[in-house]
Amino acid sequence: MSEFGPSEDADNGGPGPQQRRRLNPLPAPAPAFSGRAVTRTAPHLLARPIGWAALIEVIEQMNEAVAVFSGPGHLLAYYNHALANLLGERPLEVSYGKAFPELQDWGPQLDRAWREGGAVYVPGMPLEVRQDPTAASPMEQRAFDVSFTRLTDKAGSAWGVLVLARDITAARVATERAQRAALIARIATELSRSLDLEETGRSVTRVGADLLGGCSVVDLWEPNSSLKRLAGSHKEARLQPVLEELLSFPRVTGGGPNEESIAYRVARTGRPATGTFDVEELARSSAGRRHAAIIRRLRPGPYLVVPLLVGARRLGALSVIRSTGAPAYTPRERALLDELADRASLALAHARDFDEQRTAALAFQRNLLPTDLRPIPGLEIVARYSAAARGSEVGGDWYDVLELPRGGTGLVIGDVEGHDVAAAALMGQVRSVVRAFAQEGHSPAQVAERVDRFLHKSGATRLVTMLYLQLFPKTRLLTSVRVGHPPALMIAPGERARELPGPTGPPFGVHDGEGVAGSRPPWREGSARLPEGATLALFTDGLVEEPGSNLDEGLGRLARTLDELSELISGRPVRDGANPGRTKPRVSLEKVADLAITNTLPPGDRRDDLALLLVRLT
Repeated sequence: MSEFGPSEDADNGGPGPQQRRRLNPLPAPAPAFSGRAVTRTAPHLLARPIGWAALIEVIEQMNEAVAVFSGPGHLLAYYNHALANLLGERPLEVSYGKAFPELQDWGPQLDRAWREGGAVYVPGMPLEVRQDPTAASPMEQRAFDVSFTRLTDKAGSAWGVLVLARDITAARVATERAQRAALIARIATELSRSLDLEETGRSVTRVGADLLGGCSVVDLWEPNSSLKRLAGSHKEARLQPVLEELLSFPRVTGGGPNEESIAYRVARTGRPATGTFDVEELARSSAGRRHAAIIRRLRPGPYLVVPLLVGARRLGALSVIRSTGAPAYTPRERALLDELADRASLALAHARDFDEQRTAALAFQRNLLPTDLRPIPGLEIVARYSAAARGSEVGGDWYDVLELPRGGTGLVIGDVEGHDVAAAALMGQVRSVVRAFAQEGHSPAQVAERVDRFLHKSGATRLVTMLYLQLFPKTRLLTSVRVGHPPALMIAPGERARELPGPTGPPFGVHDGEGVAGSRPPWREGSARLPEGATLALFTDGLVEEPGSNLDEGLGRLARTLDELSELISGRPVRDGANPGRTKPRVSLEKVADLAITNTLPPGDRRDDLALLLVRLT
């Protein structure tokens, strides 16, 4: 034996190296492995007739951790320097459980490889290892792809198992970072879709359920220190209606009637909670049989609840819940939920602030509109105002009905550019100015000229449209002016809906208030005598303009709707074709207004406010 250990030929009882060089002109064998490797190799392994000395020399140069176990008891016969650096020095020729007590997960895999042959591959096995080879080095958890391969002799008989562990921590970290970046991008995309509070809550719960399985629920903290269920989503579409029904019932805790729910405690304290629900305990504290049946169908099991916070501002709680029997939430999943909660908190805070601001702005706008239309002899008048879908900003739509000198009635409808409180404020100014000039007895064109000068001198920069009509019910004479606004539609008994004739001019804000190059103001009047029983429909563009369509398409759609409602609009009893000799009852203009809006607008959320004024000659 040399100072570096025995050579392969000496192990086999054959000629030494010098003699072999004389007999066989082949290259010299690899250098004998180091003395440190000897201390990590059992002698019986070196005695095996398959050249382990040379093989170990190669293995010692590998970065992967390698160990050899011999016999059915899996006695440690060898481990390389890479494994020693990770786990430290270990005793040889003892079972794997004594040599590596921290590697209990290896036992079943060693047994399987020994019993079945071939290779057993286990990806991503967690392992606590040292940060560097020193004994005092702190431990850290890493992930390894581990293979277990049965070793056989020339006769095919099993004599050991070789284990190779490749550290994939860096690759996994890179993958998780990429997944985290994709998650953040997805969360950002989902939460940027709307400023509507409820839609934001639904987006949060959809992401939570998709990422972590089961269902997800967002609860909002209310000013009175109560908790309001905002939204809930289930990963399984078939269970979504069941979850929504569950959320309509009172909360259950499985404890006494005065015990606070987990979500409430998390929202109140700002501390997360995790655990597992007992289905039967929850069912016993339910509000009745139906409530208990829903709980048993959803089978809530492992849960994880985290607070929704922005600084010191308490917003509520975000919960994820899996079905009974599902695995508990891991630290990695907790980190994902924390990421979602952080971003959801900001989105919900913005949506809640916007919702409160919009509610105040809508109240402000509604206060600027007529709250009660006074009866006018010879006319039946109905008005409708509808704000855009939640999540949109307040608009500047407006209408008014005015009592004029000499028995006339002023009908006005308009729209201010923009969707904010400033638009609503300017709308209030314009409405007041129109009312003042109209009630002084000015003609429609004169009212338009004076309003335009007022806006020019006040420094207003927004475009404003208006349709103003002077109607004398007794004579049915009508004079009108259009200031960049959609035309009114007229429905006469027995006729199809048609546009009220008359010229149109530009919106306020386009004309300079002093005439163009010395020309007279651009608004001219139209006049007509209405048929008996005629109905006028005045409206803003929110009723006839939709994304992807133009004004003419919208006007045609409204005209067709009014044609279909013509019998109702006439206000007269109509013979019932199914029952000869009978007549259908008179339908109120209120019902007609609702049907006109419902039947004209396509389904889905609207992006603009609308106003509608129906005026019927009686």
